[in-house]
Amino acid sequence: HLIIDTSASMAYPPADRAVESGRMTKLDYAICLAAALGYLMINQQDAVGMARFDDRLRGYLPPKSKRTHLMRLIGELARVKPAPDKEHKGLAEALHEVARRVHRRGLMVILSDLLVDAGEVIEALHHLRSRGHDVILFQVLDQSEVEFPFEQLSEFVDPESGQRLTVHPQAVRERYLAALRDFTERYRRETAGMRADFVQVDTSMTFDRALVQFLLDRRRRF
Repeated sequence: HLIIDTSASMAYPPADRAVESGRMTKLDYAICLAAALGYLMINQQDAVGMARFDDRLRGYLPPKSKRTHLMRLIGELARVKPAPDKEHKGLAEALHEVARRVHRRGLMVILSDLLVDAGEVIEALHHLRSRGHDVILFQVLDQSEVEFPFEQLSEFVDPESGQRLTVHPQAVRERYLAALRDFTERYRRETAGMRADFVQVDTSMTFDRALVQFLLDRRRRF
């Protein structure tokens, strides 16, 4: 199952900046990565399903292994749009809903920036694991979120709540990067404890590199 976050924060960077910089949004990157995974899985005759969510579960395709299903899945992915001004507090609830809905054990591939309360998400991941599902958690971030390269006095806007904050980046850069490290390390620690996989990727990474990063992380765990 490919479980894709379509909340407003996944639309970063904004369309004008994405075109100017030649970068994908986080959602576009997640969609392309999901399509590549779906293609690989169906080519090896595995059944693939898809779920998408913003503030709640919005769509679900049951898994099938036919090539015609792959075309339907790719078509659904191509039509996905970020939800305007929707907070993805629904991530945890969407995972609980998938755990309740899917009775046959399988592989859950979750693609999200995870910019939400970690405790609720980790509890939902435990729910998936308790149902016998394998879990791969891809944290999809923009390159600027990982490196925080900003230099000029800037206004930062939360795309979901609309909250604005004007700061000088150099004054907060170290604290921001430390907070991001702590946040992602919590996911690494918790997923390792439940024998799940956590992979952080950013939009500057090629898709083959993202998949290789996952395979390397998985080999280290085993």
